[in-house]
Amino acid sequence: MDFYIKYQWYILGGFFLFLIGLLFLFIKIRSRAMSYLENKDTEKEYFPEKIWQEMKQREDDNGNFYYGIYFWEWQVNKLELMYDMFPIGDYFTDKLIVTDIAIYHTLVDKSFSKGTRQSYYKRELRIFYKIAEERKSVVNNFNHNGIGNQFNTVNQNNYTVNNTINQLEELLNEEKIVPQDKQYIERFIYHLSKDKVTEEDKSDIIGTLSKYTSLGSNVISIIANLTKLFM
Repeated sequence: MDFYIKYQWYILGGFFLFLIGLLFLFIKIRSRAMSYLENKDTEKEYFPEKIWQEMKQREDDNGNFYYGIYFWEWQVNKLELMYDMFPIGDYFTDKLIVTDIAIYHTLVDKSFSKGTRQSYYKRELRIFYKIAEERKSVVNNFNHNGIGNQFNTVNQNNYTVNNTINQLEELLNEEKIVPQDKQYIERFIYHLSKDKVTEEDKSDIIGTLSKYTSLGSNVISIIANLTKLFM
């Protein structure tokens, strides 16, 4: 007992330093684990079609509706694709416009007691929106009002659209196209199939494809078809 009283501050100090060491070790292990998982995620390929399938409409605590997609903290590649897919001010669907996009912690049940807590790693990307008043389609030259009525001012060239999509999908098999450009081409295919292509999209995709004209006449043909769609 006398020994403990004499050296109690040394014992408590040593125990405190031990706890600090454990905390430092935990932070070090967590940091390395997150770096490893993030690096593995950069090698993984995500597709817009899969993102759309995962997305669900939900309601927050204030009664506001949004579309949400769950992801893990280390899925930086998936998060980057989702930010690219849903820019603020862009058309989310024919009737909805993205007004805000934000990351939220998710809630999970507590392990040893009642109630919920914030998840350590699971996140939710929330996409808030408003009803679109009017939209003009560049490809089909349609006017859309907020309730979905359409006024066809120019006949749609379905053959050219479908042919262009088929050509772009075939081009994705080309090994010389870098992964980043492949992802952009995939997103363009999706937007073209949903009639969501803009003049800016046209300019960007032609710029991307122009880097690969050396691959053959197929690329030049795609660019020519894209030009026809926007005449």
